[in-house]
Amino acid sequence: MFGFLKVFGRGVLYTVLLPFIVLIWVLFTVYNIFLFIVMFFISVIKWLKGGSPFADTKEDVQAKKLLLERQNQAATTEQTEQNKDALIAALASAVIQSTNQQNQSTEQAQNVQTYDAYPAQEIESSEPNQIEHFENNEGEENQ
Repeated sequence: MFGFLKVFGRGVLYTVLLPFIVLIWVLFTVYNIFLFIVMFFISVIKWLKGGSPFADTKEDVQAKKLLLERQNQAATTEQTEQNKDALIAALASAVIQSTNQQNQSTEQAQNVQTYDAYPAQEIESSEPNQIEHFENNEGEENQ
C-alpha cells in the first residue's frame, strides 16, 4: 500500500509541476534567442563603424588595469624583499670579514715571541725560594 501511495504521489507531483517546468524552460529559451538577436545587431553596428565586435569592453579595460596594478605592487614588494635579503647578506659578510680580520690580527700578535725578564716557571722549578726573595727585594725598592 505504501508503494502505491509513493508512485501516486510522484504522478501527482509531476502532473502539477510539469507545466511550470516547461514554462520556465520556454521563457529561458525565448530570453536567450532575444539576447542573441540583440547582440548580433550590436556586433554588426560595431563592425560597420570600424571597430571590433570582440574588443574589450569598458569593464574589461578597468579589470585589466586593476590586475596590472596588483601585479606591479606584488613585484615591488618582492623587489624590496630581495633588497632586504641582499642587505642582510652583505651585513653578515661584513661582520664575518671583520671577525676574520680580528682573528688574524690576534693570531699575528700571538705569533710574536715575547721574553719575560724574570721567567717565573724556571725560577720556581730551580729554586722556589728565589721568587719570594725577588718579590721582597722589589717591594723594598719601591718604598
